Amino acid sequence: MNVRHLLPIAFSAIALICLSSCESTGPIDARYPSVDELDRLDVQWGMKPRKSRGTPTRTIAASPSFAPAAAPQVAPIDPTPPSAPAAAAPTPPPSPTPVAPALR
Repeated sequence: MNVRHLLPIAFSAIALICLSSCESTGPIDARYPSVDELDRLDVQWGMKPRKSRGTPTRTIAASPSFAPAAAPQVAPIDPTPPSAPAAAAPTPPPSPTPVAPALR
């Protein structure tokens, strides 16, 4: 057997051994863990606990120069519907062009 054929089997075995060695005290939602679960798992895995940096501040200081401006003046809309343009007289079809006798 070739070494190239054994590599996928070896990688699969190593991954299976590594994943089965993880210990957990309860179910872990891998998709959407809560912040408390992440903090608990960080400490369980030997990482330092995170320090809280407080809540974000969302204050907006607007100066008086940003006072609301007056709405622009707009001309009133005419409530009557526009009239349809007058129908143009139909044009006659073009006259046929004579064909040379040699082309018939």
